[in-house]
Amino acid sequence: GTDGGDDDDAAAPAPAAADDKDGAAVASLLQARKVAFEAATGATRVRLGFRLEATRRQLAGVAGFSEEQIDRAFEDGTAPGRPKACRETPPGFPRGFANARARTCWLSALAQALWHDPGFRAAFDAALATTETREATKPPPPRSPAAKVDALRRCWAAFHQNEGILKADALAEAFGDVADPANGYGDASEAYCALRSALD
Repeated sequence: GTDGGDDDDAAAPAPAAADDKDGAAVASLLQARKVAFEAATGATRVRLGFRLEATRRQLAGVAGFSEEQIDRAFEDGTAPGRPKACRETPPGFPRGFANARARTCWLSALAQALWHDPGFRAAFDAALATTETREATKPPPPRSPAAKVDALRRCWAAFHQNEGILKADALAEAFGDVADPANGYGDASEAYCALRSALD
């Protein structure tokens, strides 16, 4: 999945396996919400209809799946595979983040905004060039200030690559104390404040 969990490179699945897993989660989510909508009546049906449409819009606008991919998953549960937006992003331009369950977009937005800030990008790149990487040292305590900086460092390394899907797993784990414990959602501005405190 893409909403938290271990982001250890040694334990990460191969890209194709990750795509299949995310696609299966998308198809399962759509099918479950479709069944709930079709079984409901009255005001509940209206509410679930809005939720289903919102899910489709999130999968297209945030996760990057095409309408064709979403339609197939909605109609018969076909796993859509890799988001179309990730396949079509021009070389050298940061890809979109996987967000199959639509719970980490707030962290993806933060990371992308920082990447496109020339001042922050230059300063962070310079800092990384002069510090020892975390792979050779003991991992920081979970959700600590050091863990937040380390998660962004790992995300930064993925940005610098020209292929492969981006994931917010490490960010979701490190910023878990900023998210709502009930659903995993959070606010990008609160995550930014937490990161600023961690960098100070």
